[in-house]
Amino acid sequence: MNTIILDNSQMQTLRGLIDQYKTLHAKKPFNGQGEQYKWKLLDDTESKSLLEVIEILSKQNINLLDTGRVIPVFKYLKEQHTVAFENCLKALTDESTPLLDRLSAYKKTMRSLCPTNKFGVCANDERTAATILTCVRPNTYTFYKDEVYRYLCVKLGVDTKNAGRKYEHFLELLNAIDKEYGDEIQQIMTPETKKYRNRPVLLAVQTVLWVMKKYEDDAKLSENTESVPAVDLPEASQNYWWLVANPKIWSAQELAVGGTIDYTLYSDSGKKRKVFQNFLDARKGDFVVFYESSPTLQIVGLAVVERESDGQTIVFKKTEGLESGIALSEIKAVDELRNMQFLKNPQGSFYSLTADEYDYIEDLIREKNPVMPARAVMEYTKKDFLNEVFLSEDDYDNLRALLLDKQNIILQGSPGVGKTFSAKRLAYSILGEKDDSKVQLVQFHQNYTYEDFVIGYKPNEDGGFYLRPGVFYNFCKRAQQHPDGKYFFIIDEINRGNLSKILGELMMLIEKDYRGETLVLPYNQEEFSVPKNLYIIGMMNTADRSLAMMDYALRRRFSFFDMKPGFSTDGFKAYQRSLANEDFAKLVSAIIDLNKVIESDDSLGSGFCIGHSYLCNKTDVDRDWLKRVVKFDIAPMLREYWFDNDTKFNNEVQKLKSIVK
Repeated sequence: MNTIILDNSQMQTLRGLIDQYKTLHAKKPFNGQGEQYKWKLLDDTESKSLLEVIEILSKQNINLLDTGRVIPVFKYLKEQHTVAFENCLKALTDESTPLLDRLSAYKKTMRSLCPTNKFGVCANDERTAATILTCVRPNTYTFYKDEVYRYLCVKLGVDTKNAGRKYEHFLELLNAIDKEYGDEIQQIMTPETKKYRNRPVLLAVQTVLWVMKKYEDDAKLSENTESVPAVDLPEASQNYWWLVANPKIWSAQELAVGGTIDYTLYSDSGKKRKVFQNFLDARKGDFVVFYESSPTLQIVGLAVVERESDGQTIVFKKTEGLESGIALSEIKAVDELRNMQFLKNPQGSFYSLTADEYDYIEDLIREKNPVMPARAVMEYTKKDFLNEVFLSEDDYDNLRALLLDKQNIILQGSPGVGKTFSAKRLAYSILGEKDDSKVQLVQFHQNYTYEDFVIGYKPNEDGGFYLRPGVFYNFCKRAQQHPDGKYFFIIDEINRGNLSKILGELMMLIEKDYRGETLVLPYNQEEFSVPKNLYIIGMMNTADRSLAMMDYALRRRFSFFDMKPGFSTDGFKAYQRSLANEDFAKLVSAIIDLNKVIESDDSLGSGFCIGHSYLCNKTDVDRDWLKRVVKFDIAPMLREYWFDNDTKFNNEVQKLKSIVK
């Protein structure tokens, strides 16, 4: 899970909430909500086996579960699939696996074990999983209610996550509150909870939020009615929807993550849209599947209802874009989705989904677009670049400016000058951090094709074919979702592939002046563009005689930057001093002299010089290592250079060997 740090505004909000709760609790514990049963449940399930925990939960009449629908499932699985059910619970509570993976596996396994035609639900929701986890490990987890999570997100001014990610996000927020106010909240409840053995802080924090949510609901109810006593309101229902975007009018795929769309409830002619009631029933925070109609015919993203209908428009906010869309054919192939409102009558734009339908769809999405845990990213500056990449400061400034201006550059040079290493770190330095989610590296070769790079048909396990987007297509879609950020696509050995064949119509679209312009892809008739925030860095080996030169039409779309051996740079000199090895220094001097010979050779030139990377990434060197570098790295390269001149080869190699003999 991620660590969340509360800002000053959020802390002020929580401070007011806790102070208000403290006043209410002093008058009447838990403001009269009778929350002690949760602490008792944790004592009852302490040290019990997983199936014993299920047995205890099955006898409870509590609102920690949808008891009317979950308990029958528990009883059925405990009786009919005991071993498989127990293994499912073991996997759910196995701390060696990330929480998101466990929740996803629990959902799938419960669905496979539970006959939906018998129960309609599978007891595989986050609320149920949270209750089991809390009973087993109360100091790590706590009970989950969707309405409390949404209440907290509103209070803190943060967006809710999609189903499957909500519970983890809820825990992250509670842990942040615990860090600042946990001891204080625990102390408030001590008189009522001290008799219980298990008194987890997260439960105390969750209870404050639940009680305050109920208190504010009751206060609102009182404002709108005359002398109506506070009542226990049922948990707010979560709705799920399917929105169809016609790309000829607006593209859900190209809408940036965080972007919104004002959707009218009436057509241009003033007629109500079909299934009009759905627009009226949608509530703020409801989850929405973005589907794009012909020619795309794919689920392309997820969203939420940002603003409910005002009678004229409704506002949707995109929360996630999919690198790999889910084709309509894949949706139709799932038996559990055959009764979807959209599939029954596709002549409309806004359809309802059941919770189970949404879960099935999200499983399809996650199989192709797994939720990656957020990783801490390290800051990366120009100074870091110059310390790691042996390039002069002037060369770095020119290279950076060249890439940002042209958007397509090629680093060309002989082997060992650090082209690939430099390319990634150039991207990092522009980003200001080592964020690999914004950097993609591929390597071209003779068999690399348009179908690998952009899109094409690939064989499937059934003997047929399916349309699979390529690596560049997917990366363009990722960059498109975040237009305010920069994305870097790095192509190693760019001149090893047949570039005209690989790029196809993208040869025009990658040009700076045509970024954002669209062309129709031949395979799926989709209007595709290369986003303006994507930068291409190619690497070209100038010492390989077997490689074809790039054609002029492609050359003018790139700027070319010569990467040279960095022995004379400040960075390499500092590295050399840190090793403090006389033999190393002599070998460096000899290679510099060797490079002068190579440059002056009419059949070679500067593009064949020996690079510095053969001698890098060491904290300590000895003569044996230097011998191996000369014998197995540099000498074979020189043999290729002077394959027809034994005398010159032997003379130059002997000069190097004499230093490390």
